[in-house]
Amino acid sequence: MNLFKIDIKKYLQIGAILLAFVMSIAFSHERQHILKTKSVEVLIDNNYTNYFVEQSEVTELINGSEKDYITGTPLTDIELRRLEKNVEKHPYVQKADIYRDLQGVLSVEVKQKKPFARLFKRNGTDFYITETGELIPESDKYTARVLILEMENGGMIGNKNMDETEYGIRLFDLLKKISTDELWKSQIAGIFIDRDGEIVIQPQITKQRIEFGQPDNINAKFNKLRIFYQQILPARGWNIYARVNVKYEKQIICE
Repeated sequence: MNLFKIDIKKYLQIGAILLAFVMSIAFSHERQHILKTKSVEVLIDNNYTNYFVEQSEVTELINGSEKDYITGTPLTDIELRRLEKNVEKHPYVQKADIYRDLQGVLSVEVKQKKPFARLFKRNGTDFYITETGELIPESDKYTARVLILEMENGGMIGNKNMDETEYGIRLFDLLKKISTDELWKSQIAGIFIDRDGEIVIQPQITKQRIEFGQPDNINAKFNKLRIFYQQILPARGWNIYARVNVKYEKQIICE
């Protein structure tokens, strides 16, 4: 009999906890329904190195055609995913995450696209190339200090992403190699690509014309170029050669 009483007491306690939990959820939902948005906080990553996206632009994308749609709107009336898609329409926004709290604050976290090369197409539109290979238009607000490419035949790499063409894929591998190697990132100032896809590297400090050829056998060619910089130039002089060719297998041609 005593055990039966103890079990009933236990169940009543559990029931009271569950009831309190359900009431808490209901109260929270009702509070969100009543609570209106007091403010919008925008946080943009990489904002100290890249200035392509401004807070005012994000706010405008959230509000849409109305000047101040969000402030004063009940939290439950805000479609977060729709707002995220609006912000992601910005050409330099990679991803937007929007969430709200019970104080009426709408937080917007924006991740910018990060360019690592700038492409000049002769007789065409200029682009930035992002770390994912996407081609995005130049900005009239900010110029990133990145590797410069000049290309005679821009059609070789497509219009939206480097993976649209086989040549674009190979060229993107070359750019990734440069951006992830401290020596090449500091030594290479620019790249010229002729109509046939032949690459000429322009050094940052020395004066040699470096003929790289097609963007293939990348590691082998850079290994030869490393030998040139670390062994040949220190022994012979940094500007004694005007032309260096590494495009032929197992050869370094210096003139």
